[in-house]
Amino acid sequence: MTFPTVLFTHFLADFVYQSREIATTKSSNNISLLKHVGIYAGVFGIATAVDIGFAFFGWPDKYKASIGKQIAFIIFNVVMHFVTDYFTSRASTKAYKTGDLHRFWCVIGFDQMIHTTTLYWSWKAMTL
Repeated sequence: MTFPTVLFTHFLADFVYQSREIATTKSSNNISLLKHVGIYAGVFGIATAVDIGFAFFGWPDKYKASIGKQIAFIIFNVVMHFVTDYFTSRASTKAYKTGDLHRFWCVIGFDQMIHTTTLYWSWKAMTL
């Protein structure tokens, strides 16, 4: 899987397939946060299955990784996503509720920076 594919998959998993209910309750309800990371895992699982399918049919990809490495990549990123969102969703909600929109957007940006950095370094480890 190429890194742009990883980023696109993250975009789908973290934004497109996150319902409004999960987005607004994951900061105060760990069941909602678990649903969010479950969806995140599912979307990455589907992307990995597609990647494996392309590899099966000989799709050229110099970033192929073993199935074991891909599963480890998903597990690691799901755990890190939970930990990151546990803290950042609480901080962004607090900022939003107090009307501090600058801090709110800074937290959202920091959250995405952590996710992108985590995805990049774990992707590099997976493709070695």
